[in-house]
Amino acid sequence: MWHLLSARLQVIIVGAATIVVVYGINALMTHLTEKHAGFWNYLSLAATIITTGLVIAAQFLWFKLVSWVPWLQTKTFPNLNGTWNGFMHSTYKVPGTGEAWPPILTTITIRQTLFSISVTMKSGESTSYSSRETLEADYANKRFRVWYSYSNEPKAAVRDRSAPHNGVAFLEIDWDDNQNRLVGRYYNDRGSSGDMNIERANRT
Repeated sequence: MWHLLSARLQVIIVGAATIVVVYGINALMTHLTEKHAGFWNYLSLAATIITTGLVIAAQFLWFKLVSWVPWLQTKTFPNLNGTWNGFMHSTYKVPGTGEAWPPILTTITIRQTLFSISVTMKSGESTSYSSRETLEADYANKRFRVWYSYSNEPKAAVRDRSAPHNGVAFLEIDWDDNQNRLVGRYYNDRGSSGDMNIERANRT
């Protein structure tokens, strides 16, 4: 969910956390040398310990919590962890014939934590890995998107008609429609695009 914060707010949070940690470390070092660190330094040390503990706990327990209280996902961001199966429909044409490319059976794996998300796509002929990811939330309509850039690596046997390429894509969940279905679209530097329609096969 870190992605949902504005750059300005991220800088403020990191800056404030740095100050608290510095004072906390100073208090710990002073205490270890058997000197009195002062109230504010001890307060910073306590805040550092408590905050660190909460962040670690949230990293591992957040998605378990939201599975018990699903509405929390609509106030932050849905849990998309898992394997999703479905089809891609591409505008790409078969080289040499110009025929439409047939629907592509695909499996997408999403790995998500409080601070990161990654998308891996595998089809019969290639694998794509996401690089930069951005979350987008429309809380009023309960629609949530993952935007990401990706690099695609086709298998060696098909590179005569399917070259490596890069692109951008999004996957969107409509919470009120189907919480286990993602639809999306991709665009790549081969000049083609396509639609994706996938459903969750399992959670991880």
